[in-house]
Amino acid sequence: MTKNMKHTILLSLIALVFAGCAEKKEQLRIYIWSEYLDPTIVEDFEKQFNCEVTVDFYEDTDTMMAKMFAGGDSIYDVVFPENPSLPILVSRGMLAPLPKAAIPNLKNIDPFFANQSFNPGMDYGAPYHWGSTGIYMRKPKIGSVEKTLGLLFDPDKQPASFLLLDDMRQTIGMALLYLGHDINTTNPEELSKAADLLIAAKKRSTGFEGAVLASNRVLSKEVNAGVTFGPVAARRMATDPETMYFFPKEGSLLWQDVMSIPSKAPNPEMAAAFINFFLDAEIGARNANTWQVATPNKAAMEYIDSAMLNSPVVYPPAEEMKRLKLVEDVGEHTKLFDELWSKIKSN
Repeated sequence: MTKNMKHTILLSLIALVFAGCAEKKEQLRIYIWSEYLDPTIVEDFEKQFNCEVTVDFYEDTDTMMAKMFAGGDSIYDVVFPENPSLPILVSRGMLAPLPKAAIPNLKNIDPFFANQSFNPGMDYGAPYHWGSTGIYMRKPKIGSVEKTLGLLFDPDKQPASFLLLDDMRQTIGMALLYLGHDINTTNPEELSKAADLLIAAKKRSTGFEGAVLASNRVLSKEVNAGVTFGPVAARRMATDPETMYFFPKEGSLLWQDVMSIPSKAPNPEMAAAFINFFLDAEIGARNANTWQVATPNKAAMEYIDSAMLNSPVVYPPAEEMKRLKLVEDVGEHTKLFDELWSKIKSN
């Protein structure tokens, strides 16, 4: 090979390297609950913005929080905390204020959801979806079911087998409701009694599980009942009509998830573009219809399937909404909940 030929080949290789660099697409990394983001929406975003999106999933809030505390705030560009976890992440400096000028579709959010106490003014999170927590179980072959939290906490009423929800605030909240207390109480005595109730229930249960996996185990008949989220139950009920979902007579919980940008996000500009893209009325409705979940996007409501709008599981009626409570931030008292949750899990 002549010297000129070697030189030509070298120049060709260099040209290929630079061409590859020029074609390298921007990256966006998302961390979200499983069964919560329509993959076709991700594909459409990639095409429109000529980027590559990586989506990682979690099954429960505790896993998400642990990942964020372990450096996830510098890995992901968009995360999806829910009402009690958002203020904790904000207080630890792990979330950046939303760049609202770059997210004009925030105007589509229903005013009711735009100024919640855990996320005033949508400063750190764009509302994503909302829903309920309840009991999902197999219908009895004979008789009816008493719609009560006693199915979890009263040995005489429990179903053949059941799962508790692997979520600190929601599970402790259900125990507090059963005892007649406020789900956001910080009274040590009330919380201690709730912890004792849960320790006893845990020993009779099949354990703790995330909402999706719990409902899957009810669907596969591994267990008789489990605590899960309304939209997850709605999808399973469509598959198996011999299952049911309900809000206990003592009351239950509401939740709201938001889209947030970590303070050390590698690509915050692309994160803002994704949030704005998702808040488009038709895009937001697509995701809501896919997963049968309630949307806080007021502009999207005209595109929501009528069957969903009439579903008491997805959109609880007014009389049920009165009995559903939103988990609030308890500030420094979160440490007490953490200690009790560790006690519950270890006993």
